[in-house]
Amino acid sequence: MSEAQILEKIQGYLEELRVQGITLSKAIYTGSAFMNGDIHTHIIDLLLISPLFDSERQNCLCTIWKAANGQGYKIEPVVFGEKKFEDSPNSAIVQHAKSKGKLIPFNYGVDYPSVTK
Repeated sequence: MSEAQILEKIQGYLEELRVQGITLSKAIYTGSAFMNGDIHTHIIDLLLISPLFDSERQNCLCTIWKAANGQGYKIEPVVFGEKKFEDSPNSAIVQHAKSKGKLIPFNYGVDYPSVTK
């Protein structure tokens, strides 16, 4: 599967989250699917960042995982509140996402041109 097809599937997942009431400020994908472009044999590690997760993280997890399981491919969401994402410079997953991850474009009315902004 091409990178464009992978991105299309991820954007479908992000749209499902939006429909379910979970609005994100950023979505970043990393991991072996990103590095190898093979969605069939690798899990897509997808960082989901939202101010909603700073206060309502636990309440959102069921919806996030249910939507991920309903996509027909392997996706593993990792959830960060905006504050925690910005305040965790020593976190390995945050460092990896910022240095090697791919920011997923989506249309929520907010444009984030780079991972670090």
